[in-house]
Amino acid sequence: MPADDAVAVWLDAYRPDAVPAPVWDGGLSEFVADLVKELDVGLDASKRYARVLASTRYRSGLIGERYRKCSDDVGGSPVFNGSPGGRFSEN
Repeated sequence: MPADDAVAVWLDAYRPDAVPAPVWDGGLSEFVADLVKELDVGLDASKRYARVLASTRYRSGLIGERYRKCSDDVGGSPVFNGSPGGRFSEN
């Protein structure tokens, strides 16, 4: 994708409100930009994909962080046992 392409220009300037700057600048921006550029879908669709990717990836990191903190708090490593109730057991 040429550097002066509308999608590339927009992605370079994009700063999501929901993602802290250190997280965005720490690699999330490259992750989002690389994926969106590969889609080659035009500016409007690229904007939607970038917003969804940024917020989803950031929130999944928060969930993972909370999960790790919970497992540290209980003194073990919770493992999903696959039961229909979604229960966790400790190893």
